[in-house]
Amino acid sequence: MWVSTGIRLTSTQCWDAKKKRINARQYNYEIQNDSLTKKRIAVESAIIKIMEANEPLTTQAILIALNRQPAKTQNFLSPIEYFDHYAKKKKAFLAPNYLRIFTQVKNHLIAFNKNLKWHHIDHTFYDEYLSYLIDQELQNNTISSHVKKIITIVGDAAKNGYKINPAYLDFEDTYREPPPLFLYWSEVELLEKYIPKQANDMVYLHEYLLRCYNGLRWSDNNNHQINAKEQAFQLTTVKTKKNQLLAMSDKAQAIMKLYNNQLPKLFEHDCNARIKEIAQQAGLNRMIEKIRFRGNERIVQLLPLHKLITTHTARRSFGRRWVDLGGNPYMLMKFYSHSTLQQTYKYIGYEDKEMNDEMLRIFNQ
Repeated sequence: MWVSTGIRLTSTQCWDAKKKRINARQYNYEIQNDSLTKKRIAVESAIIKIMEANEPLTTQAILIALNRQPAKTQNFLSPIEYFDHYAKKKKAFLAPNYLRIFTQVKNHLIAFNKNLKWHHIDHTFYDEYLSYLIDQELQNNTISSHVKKIITIVGDAAKNGYKINPAYLDFEDTYREPPPLFLYWSEVELLEKYIPKQANDMVYLHEYLLRCYNGLRWSDNNNHQINAKEQAFQLTTVKTKKNQLLAMSDKAQAIMKLYNNQLPKLFEHDCNARIKEIAQQAGLNRMIEKIRFRGNERIVQLLPLHKLITTHTARRSFGRRWVDLGGNPYMLMKFYSHSTLQQTYKYIGYEDKEMNDEMLRIFNQ
């Protein structure tokens, strides 16, 4: 149950969660703490009266006991409208690129059902919406992102008193994350040897190869500076806000010199489209088993690698090359800013069969 005190904090750092008190970072915090104490006593007294009267203990009953008008129970914003409300509310706390994903999900929901209501969001909605996303030929990681963003929006609405079907709590568990996609280094070498038919495609190829050599995220590859003295990329990562100085390999330096150490401004959507064309022309045709789920139905489709390659595949290919050549996996974990080695191995696509084959190679000599 939630009953508002009406006291607004200037930031979350003004609240001591352990003591349940406002700290000195907020102006007039002592006066506000006194007010908070009085309001808490009033709520506790109301609860005692309700319990003594043998009445159901609900938020509505507490508000009536406090002589306050119970909150209205209808849902004012539709699920589509709530996306904009959430983005506005979180604008100061979340990165623009992250918030942009919510807009993309909202646009797909509009195309799926522009009249979507809160009570529509149930298990049937989940199965039908996943089917829609599959028909749109979105990548598995994009579908996963859609599911997570919808859970976030619906969960936030539930916390704010909206009447929500609890089915959304099952959505994430139903989604099966596919194995990550990466390039074997022989496939990277095919790209290195390839000369695009369109001269304008060369910059897209170089951008992709550069991240095969440096392992940076898309956002960081366009947000770094060159430290000439150290021959390194110097950056603050967009996702983790971590300051890093990352050495450049000879191949990475050669590409950066072509552009006077400053890559042209490119858009991720364009890069994803062009790298698919380039990969097809370069002969990246290894067949990949793409597994998706529509409800409980398992859908298996064989597709050539060039249809599935994206900008993010380069970062995974970098990590795969690191470990395949005997690089220290703990150092790779640190490079990726991962919290566990298991997360790193999963990220670069090591599967149970490969680990078992390695175990048998070592112990069955």
